[in-house]
Amino acid sequence: MLGSNCRLHSWAQLEESVLLDGVQVGRRARVRRAILDGGVSVPAEETVGFDSGRDAERFLVTPGRVAVVSRAAAERAWPAAS
Repeated sequence: MLGSNCRLHSWAQLEESVLLDGVQVGRRARVRRAILDGGVSVPAEETVGFDSGRDAERFLVTPGRVAVVSRAAAERAWPAAS
């Protein structure tokens, strides 16, 4: 599900996810089973939702293995993308 003003760059992949308003997913980035807060920018070639251990180090991961990426967590994980 995509909110308004979302942008998926070329070759980006999105599966079973919710993107709130203004999310950008960079070129060749992959997002699976995730909820991305409004305004989050996923950098090119980054992955979310494929390695729950790595995701848990950076974001909230639910018991059902859904990665929840807040804007603040995204800014810490990807400061250059902010």
